[in-house]
Amino acid sequence: MLAGLTGPIAVAGHALDPYLRAVLGTDLPARWPGSVAILAAGLVHGVHTRGGAAALSAIVAAKLIALIAFVWFGACTLSRTGLPTAAPVPLDMGAPGAAVISVSVSFSYSGWNGAAYLASEIRDPDRNLSRSLWIPTLAVTLLYLALNAVFVLSAPVDALSGRADVGVVAAASLGGARLQRALAAIVVVSLFTSIAAMVLAGPRVYERMARDGLLPSIVSRGGDAPAVAIALQVVLAWVVLWTTGLADLTAALGFLLGLSATATDGVATWLRRREGRGRGRLRPGIDPGIRPSKTLVVPKAS
Repeated sequence: MLAGLTGPIAVAGHALDPYLRAVLGTDLPARWPGSVAILAAGLVHGVHTRGGAAALSAIVAAKLIALIAFVWFGACTLSRTGLPTAAPVPLDMGAPGAAVISVSVSFSYSGWNGAAYLASEIRDPDRNLSRSLWIPTLAVTLLYLALNAVFVLSAPVDALSGRADVGVVAAASLGGARLQRALAAIVVVSLFTSIAAMVLAGPRVYERMARDGLLPSIVSRGGDAPAVAIALQVVLAWVVLWTTGLADLTAALGFLLGLSATATDGVATWLRRREGRGRGRLRPGIDPGIRPSKTLVVPKAS
């Protein structure tokens, strides 16, 4: 509840500050943009789930098109102008430094398993759930590598070092103030969609836990959407956002999420091998649009 979903929402809320500042060209009170974005995501998903999911899908599609366009523009610009010159930067950081960097990089992929939280609301989950995991993960990997290549090659490394808004620096080097503001706007949209996606997925887990008796029963209340669970997610994200800093929060979450994912995947693989592939599959013919609380699971034949 805290490390897996609330923490990443707070990280995205923190990251909104510098990029929104670049879009508007003025300073904003720290943490307030993130707080407003978290509340907006909660309201969208708390009113009507499917409407909010459809709007989120459209925004994500537009964001991906914009990021691909930026990568293409950056590649074309660098092919004409060549790479910037800068003093060499020492890279002999040792094992501790490499470990910290790997944690930060792995955090970029921490949402790869989010579709599993909505498995009972996916049509034909036996087929589509696996696709919704590996296809987006592959696409994000390719886009992540391409985007960071443009960032690193567009500006001197010493200009990027220590900056939370490396994209703004790279865009300014590539195309001046206009491109800088345009990329900042794309990142703002990207961060908001990340917040919205986690506010959509997280409360489904809390609702299911409440129905299983692991959380108070009030958490499972709601109409079309688990409104109480969504409100709980918004409040928890606010608390973490206002009580932690970006650097410390990212380092802690990266370590915890990596450790948790490794343990969970290892146990899941072990259970699958021990109990067989048919264990826990949805019964054929059930409504794929049912809510998690109504999911039927076929027990293993004795």
